Amino acid sequence: MLRQFGYKVRIVKKYRCGGNTNSHIIRLLTYPFRFALSLLQFACLLIVGNHKAMIHISGFYGNVVYAEYLFVLLSKLLGYKVLYEMRGGGAEQFYTNGNSFYRHCFSFIVRKSSIIFSQGIENEKFLRTITNTPIFYYPNYLKTDFLPNSVPVKPDSPLHIIYLGRLSPEKNIQLIVDATAILQKHLQVDLTIVGQGEKRYVDSICELMHKRLSINSFTIINGSPHDEVGQFLADKHFIIFPSKLEREGQSNTITEAMGFGIVPISSPQGFSKTLIGNSNLIVEDLSAESYANKLLEVVKSGKYELLSKQMHERVVTNYSEDVIKPEVKEQYDRLFNW
Repeated sequence: MLRQFGYKVRIVKKYRCGGNTNSHIIRLLTYPFRFALSLLQFACLLIVGNHKAMIHISGFYGNVVYAEYLFVLLSKLLGYKVLYEMRGGGAEQFYTNGNSFYRHCFSFIVRKSSIIFSQGIENEKFLRTITNTPIFYYPNYLKTDFLPNSVPVKPDSPLHIIYLGRLSPEKNIQLIVDATAILQKHLQVDLTIVGQGEKRYVDSICELMHKRLSINSFTIINGSPHDEVGQFLADKHFIIFPSKLEREGQSNTITEAMGFGIVPISSPQGFSKTLIGNSNLIVEDLSAESYANKLLEVVKSGKYELLSKQMHERVVTNYSEDVIKPEVKEQYDRLFNW
């Protein structure tokens, strides 16, 4: 995107404590050297670079906050402006539960940055307790060639439920299966799960689907290239998203589903409340019965088509490339003119 705006972009990889080897011990032992290489590369770019440049750091805080602290510290020592982009959720919890050094590092980062790009507007209240740095709401968005112009035509029956994304206990996939089983006692419903995860967990979900759901009423697909995701979304009615993931941010899964007019039934985890914009579709209680009852409530209310249209329009208006890209360009142009 920045290159499309005409900016020259240099990328420095920020290494995690994971490598291309299956040995956990080797990953741990080699991480300091890989990180040092990354920091050295970064320092060389800063020393020989144009000091009018902007340092854009994709921030994930948590256990990488100390590395991010060093990147920001070095940038400020050498006189650069810093843009800190907060990706994902959990920032306040990490800060509250962190030790004094963690809080010092995070506070330094957000106070010394010229601007904070935040994936969730929910971060603003927390950030205002420790900094007056300007905050720009920078949500995930859907590209124009992915987002349909209107809500695709949905079949009248059966109702199609989908979950798309990572398969893990924190995403509560078993609850989705249990909720679908309850719904099948009242409606013609089928379930499609598309995603990847640890083999033992995925096998347990497959076993649960065979045990709890009607024959030929479920499908599990082992991931899919993003370009092909639309084919799974076009005819679906609902997405159930009972995530309890600590770092849940703005879910790409929900954003993409809403773009296709799929009505989400979601937990409040992360930034889902703001994304969905309808508190009646948020379920606080992480039980299969609560999620099944909420979906039944939507169906029986006769408002499904209206909600489907509202979800699509919300993405077009707030989370589309045509809306977000000009706003990002405006922020960058303003920063370079300071």
